[in-house]
Amino acid sequence: MKARPKKHTGGRNPAPRRAKKRESPADLNKRASSIIALLKGLYPDARTALDHSSPLELLISTILSAQCTDERVNKVTPDLFRRYRSAKDFATATPAELERIIRSTGFFRAKTKSIINCCKELIASYNGEVPDTMEELVQLPGVGRKTANVILGNYFGKAEGIVVDTHVKRLSERLGFTRQSDPEKIETDLMQIIPREDWIATGNLLIWHGRKICQARKPTMICALPWSSSSNSRSFLAFRVYSLYHLEVRTSGVGNMTFKIVLEKDEDGWLVATCPCLPGCISQGKNEKQAIKNMKEAIQLHVKSLGEDGIPLTTQAAYNT
Repeated sequence: MKARPKKHTGGRNPAPRRAKKRESPADLNKRASSIIALLKGLYPDARTALDHSSPLELLISTILSAQCTDERVNKVTPDLFRRYRSAKDFATATPAELERIIRSTGFFRAKTKSIINCCKELIASYNGEVPDTMEELVQLPGVGRKTANVILGNYFGKAEGIVVDTHVKRLSERLGFTRQSDPEKIETDLMQIIPREDWIATGNLLIWHGRKICQARKPTMICALPWSSSSNSRSFLAFRVYSLYHLEVRTSGVGNMTFKIVLEKDEDGWLVATCPCLPGCISQGKNEKQAIKNMKEAIQLHVKSLGEDGIPLTTQAAYNT
C-alpha cells in the first residue's frame, strides 16, 4: 500500500536540511595531529600516574587500577610493595592476606586471583621477569591490551599500541576520532590516524586531559580542543557563565577548526574571555564584541608560538551558541 503524501499545512516550506560534510581521512589525520600537538603544549610532563620503580610494580599497579582511580592505587601500593618484592613473593602469597591489603581498590578477590596467577606464569615462563612484547604480555592471566600498552609504553618505551581506558574512550568519541565502543576497535582507529611516534604520548595526554578538563559528568571548564563538526559537543558544555562562543578558525593546511570560549563578568562589569585549553589566552572588553575581538588576537598570538603545522593562524568568524 502506498503511503499517503503529507498534507501541506500552509505557511513557508521548511528549509531542507543540509547534509553534514564528512571529514576526509586526510583531514582527520591532520586534525588529530593538531590536537596531539596542542595537548603536548598543555601537558609536557604527561605520563602514567601510577607510582612504580620496576616493570613488575607497574604490572601489579595496572591490574589494581581496573575500576579504581590511580590515586587510590598509589595509596595501597607502598605497603604492598614493601611486603611483596618479587614475582615469587606474589605467586606464593596467601590470598586472604593479599585481599586484605588491596581491598580498598575494589574487586579485590578477582584482582588477587589475577595477580597470583599472573606471577605464577611469570615464574614458569619468564624466570620471574616481566616480558617486553605485546604477544607475551597478553598471554599473562589478567593482562589485556590496555595493561600491556601501559607497561610497554611507560616502562619499556615501546610503541606497540595506544592505551584505551575510560578517558581515552570518551575523548576519542567526542573528538570524532572513532565511532566504535569496543576498546580494541577504538585503539585500531586511533592507530590509523595518529603517527606511531605519538602512540605512547597519545594515551597519557588524553588521560590527563580527560581527568583535568574533559570530564565525564558536569565538566567544570569548557573544552576548547577543536572538536569534530559531527560530534555532539553541546551536551558537554559547562553552564553558569555569561555566554558561550564558538570561534571558527582557519588553520594552516588543515581547514577550519572550532575553539570554545567562555565569557564571564568580573566584579567591575567587564567581560572576561577565556579559552581553558589554551593557557594564557585571556582577554577582556567592555562588551561581547570587544572581548571576542581581543580573544581572537590572543588565540592567534598564542597558537603561532606553538608552531606552524596544523596550528590556527587567522580567525574566520565568531557566532553565539
